[in-house]
Amino acid sequence: MSRPLRIVPINSASDGDDSHKPDAKDYRKLTPPTIYLEKLGALWMNHRQDGKQGFNYTLDQLPDGYTVWERPRPGNPKHVDKWCYGHPSGFKFDSPNRFFPHFLHLMDTGSSAGCSCAGCSKGSKSVKKTTPGRPPGRPSIGGTGTPMSAPAAGRPKGRPWVQGRSDDEGTPDVYRNSIDKLKREGSLDALIKEEMSMDWRVERMNIKTHLEKTSKQPSYLPRLAELVLFVRKLQESEEIRRDGEQYKIWNRDEEEYTGTPKWEAGVVTQLAEEDCSIQDLTIQTPKNNAVNYAGFRVEPLPNPNSDQKTLSKQYTYVWLNQIRPFVFWREHLARTPQQAWSPTIQNALSVMSSVALVEKYRFKGSWPSAKVFNKGIYIGSEFICEGDFVRLLPTNKSADIITDILKVESITLVFTNLDKSSENDYDDGHPYNSTIYLTGAIFTMDKERAFNQQRLTRVLPASFEQYGPWFQRTEINKLSRVPFHRVMGRCYDPDAMQLWLPDSLESSAAKSKSAGISSGLAGLREARDMSTKQDIRITDGKTWLWEESRAQALDLHEINGYETAAHDEDRDPKEWRKQIRILDGTAGAAEREELQDRVLVRSSMTNNSMVTSALRVNEDLDSASATEAEQSRDVSRKRGLSDVESSEEEGVHDFVDQMTRNMGLPMDDEQISEGRDDENEDMVNDGQDAVRGRRMEITLD
Repeated sequence: MSRPLRIVPINSASDGDDSHKPDAKDYRKLTPPTIYLEKLGALWMNHRQDGKQGFNYTLDQLPDGYTVWERPRPGNPKHVDKWCYGHPSGFKFDSPNRFFPHFLHLMDTGSSAGCSCAGCSKGSKSVKKTTPGRPPGRPSIGGTGTPMSAPAAGRPKGRPWVQGRSDDEGTPDVYRNSIDKLKREGSLDALIKEEMSMDWRVERMNIKTHLEKTSKQPSYLPRLAELVLFVRKLQESEEIRRDGEQYKIWNRDEEEYTGTPKWEAGVVTQLAEEDCSIQDLTIQTPKNNAVNYAGFRVEPLPNPNSDQKTLSKQYTYVWLNQIRPFVFWREHLARTPQQAWSPTIQNALSVMSSVALVEKYRFKGSWPSAKVFNKGIYIGSEFICEGDFVRLLPTNKSADIITDILKVESITLVFTNLDKSSENDYDDGHPYNSTIYLTGAIFTMDKERAFNQQRLTRVLPASFEQYGPWFQRTEINKLSRVPFHRVMGRCYDPDAMQLWLPDSLESSAAKSKSAGISSGLAGLREARDMSTKQDIRITDGKTWLWEESRAQALDLHEINGYETAAHDEDRDPKEWRKQIRILDGTAGAAEREELQDRVLVRSSMTNNSMVTSALRVNEDLDSASATEAEQSRDVSRKRGLSDVESSEEEGVHDFVDQMTRNMGLPMDDEQISEGRDDENEDMVNDGQDAVRGRRMEITLD
């Protein structure tokens, strides 16, 4: 019985020149070039360690411009030779094995620049530029970065972009150490560096790239690890329309409703690699690539109250028009009986009172108070980052309209009364008083509550005028801060709201100026209330679940086929810290001897969980780390570092420098940003149901 065949898509990068080919009178073109496709597919999958026993693999095509030709061997016509043509130098590859290094270089880097294959080393220096098309390989987190190889499914598997706890693994705790230093010095303002965390070192560039891209994208685009409503199947001619109070599937070809959407709730684990426009919100527009590259990967959300997590494996790739923000769950399920809901809906509702901070980067304090600045925060279903406009819940819990929005300048974890807390927060003493605030400028549509009644122009996005007139809520140039639970979610573009929720803006004239911006308010309140009651992890009269990572908040055991940090049996932080000390030159004699074993360092970077930690979302880093580790290995070999002795300290220093660059360590001259701070902030609605006095699980070294 033949083994099942899996097709491995390649990316569009190529330097191939189809003018380089033999005379068709003497050669025959192979269409398809099966032997090359299958051999290269197997080699590539094995190189990426994605191959599985019991399967055969084949590429979907050769890089553009490359073709395979055959002819009987002169003197032995029974033997047929096959060559691969298309290299810009005119070099012809005589076997798939010979072509593979060049193919791999194209897939990994997007061009032939720097390739050392037989063709590039023997051919001319003139190299054709990479052909246009989809980006070469799937970049790291969220879309931009160093292009790397693409996996069998057409886009790499990835690690969840969520931090795993480090205290339980023995990594020095940044909170405890910073607070201790603050107590000694009285004041402290420093960048946060978790240099004894291998996860933190490897993940620097990925996080920075992802957050920068996220902050520049339209607010209506789904973000990584957000919860969304999605429909698995929708034909190209179909769209989801609102018909009265119910959503139905409209077929544009037949010009009639053909059914109702079957909504599920899931986690966005991979983002679209092609640009999306606002038209994509409701209809499927033409794309250059298939949905597994130009669309979004969504994994159904398992029950957070159960250890059964098989739902995560039922992932799918969908277009943007098949997705809706989960905050509008009530509107989209309005006429659907609850017994007909997908179980994932209840699962998502159960985690709507969860919160997790992302990427702490600065500690600032004056004893006995301090705050930790963060790049982002997950609140319920959504991810909020610096620069976002967010809707604020009304202070009156019975109010049914939203009038205020906040432009987020900073996201801080605030510690107070540190002098009254215990030295060891694990004991029964007084824990740290801490809560999370979002700081920025507040704008309102309630003229009576405005700082002044002069209407704002050219301060907010122009489209926000569709919601109504805006005024400065507080004194100009003075920031305000609100507790995180006052945040409803992002303030979406009115045009997007109109596409998702038709008539929401038109109804504002009859109801209230802020009716459109208030969409989803009732559903959010209901969802948070249900979460507080249903999530068994919320105890002791608390109303929110505050976790150290998004993976923990959603109780995910794996994302994109990889175990999250808490469930990865291969994680070995103790071994990683030993290697860090070797790299940093702080290891003892016994640890330094281990530097002789180059396999140890390389295996940690290719096979261990260091590069498959809970923060990563892209397998590209696996390839990058493996490649860079191999380069470092080659460098050290050339420098004679196989045996480290006192006379070779300079070589060791060079090796550490090389590894430092590979691992993205912060440089010594890195300085704190002189950007806007929140020294002049006002307290706005401290709130009673925020998480307060939460016990921070801190380990003393």
